[in-house]
Amino acid sequence: MREEIGVKQTSEGDDKAPRATRVQIFGREYLLQSEESAEYAHSVAAYVDQKMAEISSERNLADPARAAIMAAMEMADELLQRRDSRDKSSGRAAEALDRLGRRMDGTEGE
Repeated sequence: MREEIGVKQTSEGDDKAPRATRVQIFGREYLLQSEESAEYAHSVAAYVDQKMAEISSERNLADPARAAIMAAMEMADELLQRRDSRDKSSGRAAEALDRLGRRMDGTEGE
């Protein structure tokens, strides 16, 4: 069975024409429509396939829909943790730059 799904474009303002790429995820064939390269679409599909296989094996899940949802939850958790870590790092960097600027101005502690 084959299904058609899309991969979101990552760069804004590009006039790339959508292209179709066939991929395998968890034993099923999908036709991806994407403005991204076939290589990128295969990379995304391979990551999803790997996550679903890991989840299915670890939790002894035979149902592909359940494996897909659990894999999506795990990937969302990874994304949110990285985003949170990046935001905290950006905040610390901004504070450090602010302190450095005050030192250079001679206004630190005022």
